[in-house]
Amino acid sequence: MEKGASRDCSKPLEGPAVQNALAERIKELNCLYGISNLFENQDVSLSWIMQRAVELIPAAWQYPENACARIKIEGKEYASGNFKETPYRQNAEIVLNDRHVGDVDVLVYELILKAAATDASVAVFGESGSGKELVAHAIHTHSDRKDKRFVAVNCGAIQESLFEREFFGHRKGAFSSAHSDSPGYLDMADGGTLFLDEVGELTPNMQAKLLRAIEGGGYRPVGGTETESGNFRIISASNSVLGDKVAGGHMRIDFFYRIQVLQIQLPPLRERKEDIPLLVEHFWGKMKAPSGITRISGRTMDILMEYDWPGNVRELRNVLQRYATLGRLEFLSPGAKASSAQVASGVNLREAVRELEKSLVKKAMDRAGGNKTEAAKLLGISRRALFRKMAMS
Repeated sequence: MEKGASRDCSKPLEGPAVQNALAERIKELNCLYGISNLFENQDVSLSWIMQRAVELIPAAWQYPENACARIKIEGKEYASGNFKETPYRQNAEIVLNDRHVGDVDVLVYELILKAAATDASVAVFGESGSGKELVAHAIHTHSDRKDKRFVAVNCGAIQESLFEREFFGHRKGAFSSAHSDSPGYLDMADGGTLFLDEVGELTPNMQAKLLRAIEGGGYRPVGGTETESGNFRIISASNSVLGDKVAGGHMRIDFFYRIQVLQIQLPPLRERKEDIPLLVEHFWGKMKAPSGITRISGRTMDILMEYDWPGNVRELRNVLQRYATLGRLEFLSPGAKASSAQVASGVNLREAVRELEKSLVKKAMDRAGGNKTEAAKLLGISRRALFRKMAMS
């Protein structure tokens, strides 16, 4: 609904996005109300309040069954009953009289942890850049194989003529430049995880050779005389439908079933924006900021949450890297000039969001070939709202 427009209050808000946002806000308010009620109890200890507060926090998240929480304060720790340590977290400091006295952590875990608990092959599907390798890393990190190597292979870069040498290794003297024994990917992943990125790029012949090794038939290094066996777990990833590969004769049916005992479908980032704060914290913690920026401000996070992320998690990481280096948000798209949203301390949030909106409107109009109706659909707004935004730009 547009600002300033009247609405029949007997009718529900329109659009699933609006309804979902309202539902999430209600959960947040219920959580805050529940915590405030704890302080109404008489003759109870702070520990009693803290333990019950930490049990209420996960309910405010979009997927409460996949979240847990922990409060650390003044040397004491309180955790929800389902607490499990994971690298996917949000942290907020508890500050009293300008002194850091504790932290609140909310951690997220889901099918990733269920997959990590088994040794079955896992296939991760999603758009390019949606974070499939991050998921594979998370499964490895939470599995019994975490102390061994995670070996990532770009299957699209493997030449069929070099497949056995790359995967199975070679022995000294196997060819003219083989001056010493060299391990293959299977050797390097022994005891750990072998991640096959874009697994659909392997040819049927390559699949047959790898399948034998996966199913315990062993493999023989190039120039070797003895059959080796490996103890590794397969996690594969693809941005294409593997069933179509089978139908087209580009993937063996036995290989198809063997590599995807478990499936994880990874939605694009635009459909799981609740993950953005977690991803931002994950990436930002690994980045050096020559720009002098030490943290992601609230106004910056608002802009990141508003953006549609056509390049998915990969684009988010790159935007954060530019932000750490340059001190400004810069969004790139193929065939277009970079659009920037200045987020320095003196810039008003509304101005920054307005600049971002102008950029998104232009992209939508370009993609829709100038058709305002189609552009409005792409932006998820009405034609009237689009006209208003265009008039303001």
